Amino acid sequence: MRFLQLLDTSERGESWLITRHGKPIARLMPESENRQDDIHKAIAEIRAFGPRSSRITRRENPVGSRSG
Repeated sequence: MRFLQLLDTSERGESWLITRHGKPIARLMPESENRQDDIHKAIAEIRAFGPRSSRITRRENPVGSRSG
């Protein structure tokens, strides 16, 4: 992939880990302002979805007790 193509995909929100001989040396990622807009949009979507979903709970057994 050419560098300009990497920049284009990064601009759309994708991050790239750049390696040399299998070892990470750099990371190419979107500018934080662009990412911040995506974060705010995702939070708004989660909040809009939240009230429509049922509550999720997790039942736990005390340490040392067995169920059954």
